[in-house]
Amino acid sequence: MAVTLTEGGDCIDFAANQAHCVLSFRVTGGTGRFQGATGVLTLTETAAPVLSDATGKPVLFTETGQFTGIITREGNSRP
Repeated sequence: MAVTLTEGGDCIDFAANQAHCVLSFRVTGGTGRFQGATGVLTLTETAAPVLSDATGKPVLFTETGQFTGIITREGNSRP
């Protein structure tokens, strides 16, 4: 399945030490059970640092979020 990032943005909250991200993806084509797939997905996530290096720069993050949207196949009315 081909997935293309179509738009997105991050809002970094330095006071809360986290970022909120919203990314939109377009799904086109694929092979096997994803042949003829089309759709739009949105990923909404929150990222926060969990480990920093000796200078205090974050090097490891945790990310939680969810995808919403629908992927359908040509000739199939079910998602």
